[in-house]
This record gives sequence, structure tokens and C-alpha cells, in this order.
Amino acid sequence: MNTHKHARLTFLRRLEMVKQMTLEGLDVVRAAAAHCVTAPTAGKWLGLYLAGGEAALADASCGRRDLAPQNF
Repeated sequence: MNTHKHARLTFLRRLEMVKQMTLEGLDVVRAAAAHCVTAPTAGKWLGLYLAGGEAALADASCGRRDLAPQNF
């Protein structure tokens, strides 16, 4: 995994957060606050995890995935 310098959480921290939400019942807002991310970001990572498991969190960057790489 390539973690960029502005990434709030690494894969392991994202996994820890979603497990707190799924196994311990922590709500999205509290989980987000505890991990210093926004609630929409925490919700996105939870959705990725529920849809694709741990592998889906491996590349959870916020960049747009629908754009082709630009050739300069």
C-alpha cells in the first residue's frame, strides 16, 4: 500500500476504526472523532469494508477513480 503524506489513517488504523464500528457498536460520528477524520470519511471506509472486507480498505484514497491518468 502506498500511503501518501496527507493520509489521515493507514490501512491498519482504518481497519481498527471499522472494527470498532462493526464489532463494538461505535457509531460513525464518535469513531470519526476518535480517529480525527470526518464522519463522511469514516462512513465511506465503513461502506468499503462492508462491501469488500479488509481488502477494500487497502487502497481507500479519496482521489477520483473515474479519471484516466494524465499524460504530460
